[in-house]
Amino acid sequence: MESKNISLKNKILIYVILGTFLVLSVSGMVSISTVTAQQEEMAYQQSIELTREYANYFDGNTRANRGIVKTISTTMSNYEAADRDEVNAMLKGILLENPQLVGVYVGYEPNAFDGKDAEFTGKEGHDETGRFVPYWNTINGPISVEPLVDYETSEYYQGPKQLKQSVVTEPYLYQGILMVSYDSPIIRDGEFVGISGVDVSLNYFDEVVSDVSVFDTGYAFVTSNSGKLLTHPEHKEWIGIRNLDDFGVSEISEMAVDISDGKGGYIETIDPVTGREVVMFYEPIAGGSYSFVLCAPKDEMLAGVTVLRERLLSMSLFSVVLVGGVAYMVARSTDNSIKKMLYDFKLISDKALVGNFDTRADTNVQVDFKKIPQALNQILDNMGRLTKENEKAMDAMLHAKIKAENADRTKTEFLSNMSHELRTPLTLIIGFSKVLDSENFGSLNEHQKKYTSDVIRNANHLLELISDLMDFSKIEIGTMELHINEFVVAEAIDEVEELVKPLASEKSIELISNVEIETPSINADRIKFKQILYNLMSNAIKFTHKGGSVTIGGKISDESLQMFVKDTGIGISSEDKDRLFNPFYQVDGSSTREYGGTGLGLTLVRKFVEMHGGDVWVESEVGKGSTFTFTILAVQMVDEE
Repeated sequence: MESKNISLKNKILIYVILGTFLVLSVSGMVSISTVTAQQEEMAYQQSIELTREYANYFDGNTRANRGIVKTISTTMSNYEAADRDEVNAMLKGILLENPQLVGVYVGYEPNAFDGKDAEFTGKEGHDETGRFVPYWNTINGPISVEPLVDYETSEYYQGPKQLKQSVVTEPYLYQGILMVSYDSPIIRDGEFVGISGVDVSLNYFDEVVSDVSVFDTGYAFVTSNSGKLLTHPEHKEWIGIRNLDDFGVSEISEMAVDISDGKGGYIETIDPVTGREVVMFYEPIAGGSYSFVLCAPKDEMLAGVTVLRERLLSMSLFSVVLVGGVAYMVARSTDNSIKKMLYDFKLISDKALVGNFDTRADTNVQVDFKKIPQALNQILDNMGRLTKENEKAMDAMLHAKIKAENADRTKTEFLSNMSHELRTPLTLIIGFSKVLDSENFGSLNEHQKKYTSDVIRNANHLLELISDLMDFSKIEIGTMELHINEFVVAEAIDEVEELVKPLASEKSIELISNVEIETPSINADRIKFKQILYNLMSNAIKFTHKGGSVTIGGKISDESLQMFVKDTGIGISSEDKDRLFNPFYQVDGSSTREYGGTGLGLTLVRKFVEMHGGDVWVESEVGKGSTFTFTILAVQMVDEE
């Protein structure tokens, strides 16, 4: 049928419905595609973050165990009392204080402990030659001690002996318990004399991981770096026996290679257990020799995306039907002036086909038809605005969520690591130092008394710093308080200089003091004042090369307190200066950075200075050193009576 034989009413109806359908269909598909893609990306990102959270949880435990072993090793390397009973008491105490351990032990080479093995033949915690190899454990329930076994051939002893470094064994079964050993060599005068170690049951992995709920039917498990299953929610008979390669699935074998290389990621495959299409997310547990795997059914993980897509499609179809119905009703009462509208609608349709939704219908028509182009324009405006708003909202939600989760995880990892890796060894150091200082096990000469006193004082100071690091959280939520008291400034400065002298001596750095003190005493928070100076001076020493100098100077008068710490170190670039006082920021943020630190020292300096009503700033040039200056404007000066 030729078009001239079609009535004008039918032509209008066809063009209006077709144009409306094309406009709404194209814009609807763009909206659906954009929104669902963002939802799918968010679903994957949430699963990845959940996998990392569990990996970080187990990483905290493994780091704590490593810290305990390293502390024992360091303590025994410097232990000179040669008292076997005292060492046994220490090992037993560590086992009692750490219920996550099933065994704590040391093992010495023949006659390497005190040269008296022959006197202890057959005694508890010794082998048949009297060799000192006590193994304190709770394998059979009550705590007991027995001699180590198979140390001449086993990895837990031969590994540290040959490598002269800490090792973590592959998981193994011992007396019915799946466990892993953390071992460290005891080195004395450069020679290997024995090992220290702890045994940790991996049964708690299975208890925790078996309770992990992923969507409706998903689950989780843990493998060793060699691919051996350490947990499984249903097939307990596979634990410690079956490997990932045993499933014969190529994607799972590729995952096993990544796990062996210490990498994280995800794969899409068919679950050999359930036969369903799943996404397996895996993340290495950094402090150990295993990885956490999250198995999420793909249809359950993307269920929200499917529902959203169906709803958007329904809305688009409803809009097409609704507008088409309106167009049909209007076309029935058309007149000659509608030809102009027909031209506009066709133009909009043509533009929409090439992705242009900016064209609008002419509303300068008779009053009977005015609402049609107005309604079409309004729909186009709403669809365009809705598409842009959805894109912006979903993008903002995704970035905000990831940013918030990264910030929380960073704080949690930091605080957890500091608690586990510093508190335990410091407590042991202080405890042993106090035992020596009490002279219950022998008299100390004047030099020895000074050394033990220095150890106790500096260790206690470090504990105070750890507490200040914890105070960062209080500052963030506004619960930190100042403890103002009167103190002598010179004494506080001298104490800080005594603390940093060993750091400076190690690098042959000259410490120069040039503080002009007109008012002897001030009212301020003494601990935070000392930490401000300590953080600035230790930071200056850390970034100054051997043979350089660090100067502490300033002026303390009735009107104000202004001090500076100047070094001849590496200097700071303009880009780094802008972010230097941000929490957790470090000039060298790589994993192999030369300079250590948590990235909180300068942040705490700024916070403590601001709490005193003052200000802190830095002047620096790369290669020519830095000068950090702070003022305490709200401090109240006190004249010495």
